[in-house]
Amino acid sequence: MTSHSPSALPVDALHGAPATRARRLKALKSLLSFAAKLGYLPFNVGTAIRGPKVGNTLAERILTEAQVAAMLEVVEEHPRDHALIRLLYYYYVTCDIL
Repeated sequence: MTSHSPSALPVDALHGAPATRARRLKALKSLLSFAAKLGYLPFNVGTAIRGPKVGNTLAERILTEAQVAAMLEVVEEHPRDHALIRLLYYYYVTCDIL
């Protein structure tokens, strides 16, 4: 049996986009931290793991007022969908002001 060094298992070996890999690594690090707190591990080995840098892409996913208006036009004949979109848009605008 061969022993694995930390460099033998690179972060890039995880599959998916950088945000997916970062989320998976955070879950693994949380599990290792919990195991250390419970005493299953002598110390938290997850602190040595560094994940990929992930940029904040939230601004790219925010709809413009014109896009929201177009969505409302499409669902105008469906009152439930129309109300949900209006509610979500109003909630976003209200939270954005705060």
